[in-house]
Amino acid sequence: MLQTNILKNSLIKKKEDNKPVMIAYLPAAYPDIETSKKWIEILFDNGIDAVELGYPSKSTDMDGKTISDAHQEVKNDGFKESDYEMIARYVSRNSSGRLIAMGYWKELREKFYSKFENSWLRSGIKYLLLPDLNLSNKTEVKYIQDCGYKLIPFISRLDFNLNYSLFKNAPFIYCPAYKGKTGNSGKIDKLHLTKLKEKLRETVLKDLPLLVGFGISTGEDAFRVRSLGYDGIIIGTAMLKAFQKSENRALTLIKELKAGLEG
Repeated sequence: MLQTNILKNSLIKKKEDNKPVMIAYLPAAYPDIETSKKWIEILFDNGIDAVELGYPSKSTDMDGKTISDAHQEVKNDGFKESDYEMIARYVSRNSSGRLIAMGYWKELREKFYSKFENSWLRSGIKYLLLPDLNLSNKTEVKYIQDCGYKLIPFISRLDFNLNYSLFKNAPFIYCPAYKGKTGNSGKIDKLHLTKLKEKLRETVLKDLPLLVGFGISTGEDAFRVRSLGYDGIIIGTAMLKAFQKSENRALTLIKELKAGLEG
């Protein structure tokens, strides 16, 4: 069982110091295993606080075309479950506590119960982000947590029937910038985010960092998120597109986002 909460401690400290948080998403094994590992290293070496490692999925319900196409390419290239665990072990050895496994519960559920509940822990995975998991399903939430994982809640609106105390050990709360799929650049719903922040601050999760994802692609987007009182951003599609162009473009994007976050 996991005894420490490295990522939560790190992000809480940044929040207390009023330093912005930046998390990036990349699909595992894209465009190949070695390049995938290299890109993750570049992110960590340039100030990214944590990386969401996307598990290749057949139905990326909340992802836009760029990420969906990358998943399909990885699967077409013969992706194996062991590939994901190999990348996770590599990242965990070099950057302990900064890896988040991201996937869709409807596809992972059966495999998780049969094997992933232990093999992912052995691979160094401590944090899970499952956007389609029903957070009101206390039985499944508790089962995953009792296996030793920290679940990161994906919350687009408040459910007053939800026991928010179940997620008090999460390193942050994922707050989508709008309703829909990822990749819609610049589509930040200011009213939605303002209301969501106010309501979350009334729950037992009020002290956790609130991070905004979906459609974040420019320094201006990052600035807008911070100006709304959020603690940082999660960038996926734009980061993947940048790496697809070149590693230098990815570095330029990171600098632009940092500048926006710092105002």
